[in-house]
Amino acid sequence: RSIKCLQERTLLTAPAFLLCPPCPMPERVLLTLQYHGLHRFKFFRGTPQSNLHEFVQELLGLQLDPDEVLRFVDEDGDGVLLNDRIESDMTLTVSVQARRPEKRPRTSPEQFPEWARIAAETMK
Repeated sequence: RSIKCLQERTLLTAPAFLLCPPCPMPERVLLTLQYHGLHRFKFFRGTPQSNLHEFVQELLGLQLDPDEVLRFVDEDGDGVLLNDRIESDMTLTVSVQARRPEKRPRTSPEQFPEWARIAAETMK
């Protein structure tokens, strides 16, 4: 009989797997979300950010439009990026906000001579 060691990524056979130390469990993170009440949930380090956002939307009963995003703010009023490295035992206030519009491209260097010529003419 053999088992696969997840930590060492090797195949262990008896009696080696009996001597193998237990693999460490991923660290659990507890968060409290404030959105029309308090909502507590736990997840494990290594959880993809997209899964966290999907779970939060489901937990809070939200259906976001394509032009909306979730924003998270900590107790100090600072914006927080929700990801698997966030500190445990935090309370975050959640809001649904409009996605910021894309910034307009600035004048490219190729357009500068034309822009300078027009500006010089208008200054006369």
